[in-house]
Amino acid sequence: MREWGWLTGSAVLTGLAFAPVGWWWTLLFAPALGLAWLRGGAGWQNAWRGFWWMLVYGATVSWHAAPIFAQEARTEWAGGVAWALALLWFGLWGALFGGLAVVLRLPGWGWVLFVASGWVVVQWMRSLGALGFPWAMLSLGLARAPLFLQPAELGGV
Repeated sequence: MREWGWLTGSAVLTGLAFAPVGWWWTLLFAPALGLAWLRGGAGWQNAWRGFWWMLVYGATVSWHAAPIFAQEARTEWAGGVAWALALLWFGLWGALFGGLAVVLRLPGWGWVLFVASGWVVVQWMRSLGALGFPWAMLSLGLARAPLFLQPAELGGV
């Protein structure tokens, strides 16, 4: 049970590094608190850990964008469903990452470099295509302001 507290804390602190809060300094340690739980676990355990971490992280990063979903959906309940589906999509990428962290068992720093590189690759893959998040999903709320939409496609909302 203690691991879920660490995972939740890590995800929340990592999410707070981005706008609107902007605690960038949490990126120096917060992701490592969660990634440390991926070492030594079974594939399905790590998939659940990754799913939970990304779900909490996604909720923390996108809580301020929830009204955009409601505005685009025209009703509050449909906006909530859309946000929940976006978070589920976010979590599934975390599950993929958690499951992949078990594939290569390297000693010491080799594992750390593999996990860090794997994290970057999974985040890049997550941003591709029509379901890319946050690039595609959250930038839809800026569609009426093309000036803001162009940089959002490059660096996210």
